[in-house]
Amino acid sequence: MHVFLLNLPRLEFAALVPKGDFATLVLLGDGIDKELIASFLSAPEVRACLPPLWNIPANVCRCAPQINVREAKALATTAVMEGVSAADFREHYEPTYRDIASDNKIGKLVFLATGVIQKVRLARRGVLKMVAREQAREDVPPRMSTVLWDTFTGSAPYRDVFMRTLQPAFLVRFAWDIITSIWKRRPSVGADTGKEAAWTRMPWAERMKTAK
Repeated sequence: MHVFLLNLPRLEFAALVPKGDFATLVLLGDGIDKELIASFLSAPEVRACLPPLWNIPANVCRCAPQINVREAKALATTAVMEGVSAADFREHYEPTYRDIASDNKIGKLVFLATGVIQKVRLARRGVLKMVAREQAREDVPPRMSTVLWDTFTGSAPYRDVFMRTLQPAFLVRFAWDIITSIWKRRPSVGADTGKEAAWTRMPWAERMKTAK
């Protein structure tokens, strides 16, 4: 899996997920349209992950979900297993809705921080350097890697992700990598351009468990 933090207007996050002969492109942002998709796929950092002669196909399978999967599941379970009255939804669906709404408020803080990182080159380099070390060494806890993974895949509540970024070990390591990025050349895991991306492969589901 390749995760991108490109400094493109309206784009908060993007990921490429290889699936055999195909790949799933995930984009999160405001007003995702053909122009934004083309702009993303034309970025040098993205082109470097694709076959040399690849072009955007005329027909692709796509979807634009408008509801949280967990929320949709709670709605469906309530309707099928409990009933469709106002009282049924108030008792069995509303608690899930309130929990998701509360967590999304924290998610806004998480993505606000992500937006700052997108715009500050030193911060992007710090993220990239921290992730590169975690991916290269089995003895290094994948703190930044799992934060990125859980933020952009929804594998954990935003509350949990946010609390992990406040841990002293995470903050010290991230600050140190930002500082050392000023003098040292960052790892060659992406292109050093004006639209530099902080991206990495994330094929390590087993390692994710060790950081939680």
